[in-house]
Amino acid sequence: MTKPSKIRAFTLIELLVVIAIIAILTSVVIAAIAPSKAKARDAKRISDLGQIQLALELYFDRCRSYPNEASGGGVDLTSSCSTSNGTVNLNSFIAQIPLDPNGQPYDYLIAIANSVPVDYILHTKLEYPNDAQKNSLPNVSTSGGWSLNSFHTAYDPNTQGWSGGSCYVAGANPPSLDYCLSPR
Repeated sequence: MTKPSKIRAFTLIELLVVIAIIAILTSVVIAAIAPSKAKARDAKRISDLGQIQLALELYFDRCRSYPNEASGGGVDLTSSCSTSNGTVNLNSFIAQIPLDPNGQPYDYLIAIANSVPVDYILHTKLEYPNDAQKNSLPNVSTSGGWSLNSFHTAYDPNTQGWSGGSCYVAGANPPSLDYCLSPR
């Protein structure tokens, strides 16, 4: 006669231990991925500002001035000027002004001399300290009469006002998360 075989199953304790191990591993992986996502968004911000800067410089090369600020903040894509060869539109150099990964326009401030925009600052706030910031503008006053310490950034549509910002400060503690570009 054969003896009935015993069916071996997992106990409740064994199942709970496995679930706990999976939960711990999942939290470790998620914690490791979060800074990578922030760095990817920062890389997009830096790349976007580079694209905008290239379009601004191409526009300046033709028009001898920079485009205007948009009413809601950022660069006015509809800016145009008249030259001996006809009208030059900013949108012929860049089809669309990129937005910050948060969906907001990048900060753009122009300095005007004799009613002509002759200088600008592009600004964004990064999420993670980055070596690219070392190539950003230093936090010093400009000869155009406005200071990088006090330029207005971050248009808030709720209050319809601007809040202050600054540019990269070498050796700041905590590290500066601001990134600025200018033609200088």
